[in-house]
Amino acid sequence: MNNGVALTMETKQRGNVFQCDVRSSGPQSEQLRALGKLDPILFSRSRLLILAYLGAVSEATFTELRTGIGATDGNVFVHLNKLCERRYVLKRQGRRPGKETIICITPDGRKALHRFRMALTQIDGSTESESKKDE
Repeated sequence: MNNGVALTMETKQRGNVFQCDVRSSGPQSEQLRALGKLDPILFSRSRLLILAYLGAVSEATFTELRTGIGATDGNVFVHLNKLCERRYVLKRQGRRPGKETIICITPDGRKALHRFRMALTQIDGSTESESKKDE
C-alpha cells in the first residue's frame, strides 16, 4: 500500500552512538523520524533481550543470562560480542580458575536501552494520536 511516504534510512556513527538517519515525508513522518533515534544494533531480538535482561539485574553469569533469555550458548556468545564492541556490556572472568564469565551492563548500554524505550514510546504515542484523529 502506498500512502505517500518517502523514506530514506542510513546508519551513521556519531561518537560511540550509532543511529539511523531517517528522512521522510507523509502522514507517518513523525513516527518514522523517531526510528532515527533507535540504535540498529538493538534491532536484533537477542541483543535487545540481553540488554533488557542486564538492565533489570545489572550483572549475571553467562549461564544465568543464557537461561534468562532462553537462547543457546552460541547465540548468546555472538550477540554478547557485538554488544561488547559497542561497549554496551562488559565481560569479566570469575576470580578463581574455572569460574564463569560475568556480564554486566555499562552506562552506555543503559543509555542505549533508555533511548530505545523512549523512541518506541514516541512512536507509540504518535500512533495513538493518529488513531484518535481517524476516529
